[in-house]
Amino acid sequence: MLHVIRNRDLMSLVTSYQQGVFVDVQECFRHILALKTNHRANMTRLSFMNTLTSIMNKYVDEFHNGLLLRLVRCLHARDFAFVMSCVVKFAVAEGHVNLLHNIHLRLSLHQCQYLPVQAAAFGQVRVLSYLHLIKYPQWTPAALLVAAQNRNLSSIKFLQHHYPTSCACQALTEAAKKGYLDVVSMLYNNRHASCPRDKAFDQAVSAGQLEIVKYLFSHGESGTGIGLPLAADHGHIEIVKYLHQESMDEGGPVVMDLAAANGHLDIVKYLHKHTTAGCTHIALREAAMNGHEDVVEFLLKNRSEGNRLLAWKYARRYGYESIATLLEPFITRREQPRRECKRKSRLSLSPAARAFSKKAKGGKGAKTVPEMDVSLDEVSKKTLESVKKNMKGAVLNYTKVISAMRPGQADAGIFDNLMLSAYGQMVPLPQLGQVSVVGSHELAVSIYDPSLLKDAKKAIEEMNPSFTVQPNNTTLDIRFPKMTKETRDELIKAAKKQAEAARQHIRRVRQEGMNDIKKLKDSISEDDIKVEQDKIQRLTDDSIKEIGALLAAKEKDLSSV
Repeated sequence: MLHVIRNRDLMSLVTSYQQGVFVDVQECFRHILALKTNHRANMTRLSFMNTLTSIMNKYVDEFHNGLLLRLVRCLHARDFAFVMSCVVKFAVAEGHVNLLHNIHLRLSLHQCQYLPVQAAAFGQVRVLSYLHLIKYPQWTPAALLVAAQNRNLSSIKFLQHHYPTSCACQALTEAAKKGYLDVVSMLYNNRHASCPRDKAFDQAVSAGQLEIVKYLFSHGESGTGIGLPLAADHGHIEIVKYLHQESMDEGGPVVMDLAAANGHLDIVKYLHKHTTAGCTHIALREAAMNGHEDVVEFLLKNRSEGNRLLAWKYARRYGYESIATLLEPFITRREQPRRECKRKSRLSLSPAARAFSKKAKGGKGAKTVPEMDVSLDEVSKKTLESVKKNMKGAVLNYTKVISAMRPGQADAGIFDNLMLSAYGQMVPLPQLGQVSVVGSHELAVSIYDPSLLKDAKKAIEEMNPSFTVQPNNTTLDIRFPKMTKETRDELIKAAKKQAEAARQHIRRVRQEGMNDIKKLKDSISEDDIKVEQDKIQRLTDDSIKEIGALLAAKEKDLSSV
């Protein structure tokens, strides 16, 4: 034992291996672990990679000269897994294939997750080729999606050549939405025959990507048939003109309704001049309700559709007095409700100040207390806009929830609006997996990241309790129930439960709005407070009435199946 202790080389090795880390590796360890602390605090993914690259560039030559071998031997050190994962991420991002090869010889890269996704994100085709060479097992369609999002054509070409079974529909949709024509043409020309392309066309229209729309339309694509309404809704006049001229489809009166509701006057004028579909009463009402004065003025002068009195009432209700004034000449005197007298709000006086004011009114040299005007417009308008927005959001959310309660026929688009918490943000389910129709009453959802499988299953079950969700490796098999009395009762019960939740949300928004108005009680009169609270109450009544109408329609729909 004594001769072992006297061995200088052996003792030097023992003393250098402190806390499981060799002395010459400790500096690299320390720098990477400091990055771990900052990453947990407030560092974004991009800033994390930039900082990691600046740290690791200092040690690249040393890694090739033996430092990596020393680092790998620190297998039992605390935080070894995090340090090695950072080294692998750096090597993938910067394309250091030799470094990856040395790591694979000692630790095996097969146990590392999402390496193709990372390589595709940074456009490292050499890394993708190396992973293909070592038969890396975890290839998913997410790599193609990330390559399309980052416009890495070489990565897309490699993935489609070596892994042609990957579905390209989601990648095609993302590229169309971002306007990457070169990516869209590459994916479209190498797509599967069964790959759905409807979403790509619709997303390109919604995002205003005219060149993508022209490309897809020239190849026979027309989306789900709502291209014109989508373009009008989002205000893309050039796409409206192109689709109208090329398809010769006017899209019906809903196109002008959507354009008017969102204040797109140029589209309203174009449709009025070049189409015969016209609009419905909704156009004038929604334009007045949303404060689009120029659209209201155009419709009054050029269109006959719409109830002027109803539009006037909505303009008054939501505080758009200029639009109400614009509508008044089109309403007969008998139809006009009695207008409220306009009062200026005054700062309330204390009892002592009020007594002094009364006493001083008739006396010689008396000084009156000046009355101060307080403008209520800005505060009340802001409060009403917030209340209106939140209540509309509750109604829209309830509409989406009950629309998903579809018994019987399987529909791949049912999860388009289902949001999951993933990677620190809310992401739609179709971006986290591939939804496909297996049978007339069955869907399959292939989740790219297996760690999200449990959360996806829970979200689907909460969305519609009548679904039967069965995990199968990285896939969720979802069976649509056949309509029975029990299924119908269960769906109606779920619809009523969601309706009550929506009503409660609306009531909370109402209470918050009422409280905001009450906070002004020391600055304005009680009459003015009452006027503003009545406006909030009318918004509440309308929203709850709309929830009731949606619930009644859903109950009728379920009962008729």
